[in-house]
Amino acid sequence: MRNEDPSVQSLTDFISYVKSNNILQINKGLLSPEAITEYIHKIQLPKTDEMIVVFTNVKYRPLHICRMNPTMTDDIRHTLTEGFMVGSMNVCLVPGMMVMDL
Repeated sequence: MRNEDPSVQSLTDFISYVKSNNILQINKGLLSPEAITEYIHKIQLPKTDEMIVVFTNVKYRPLHICRMNPTMTDDIRHTLTEGFMVGSMNVCLVPGMMVMDL
């Protein structure tokens, strides 16, 4: 399936992000575990071997979201590079197992 191709994963994540958020509305800060859980449930949940990484600004408003395999060094490096490039100040890591247990 085309949207599971790793080369288009960032685009797929962005499309999921846009679908789950009203672009005209300013994102609220993710100030509690409940807010993070609600935010993650609006987008496609991570698989058990994935991790969702949400990069936020100083007010904890999401700037960028990535999916990665936490066991692959290249995925971690690529994800952190993307987060730094958007100017994030904070990061929230949501492993797939954690979301499945909720």
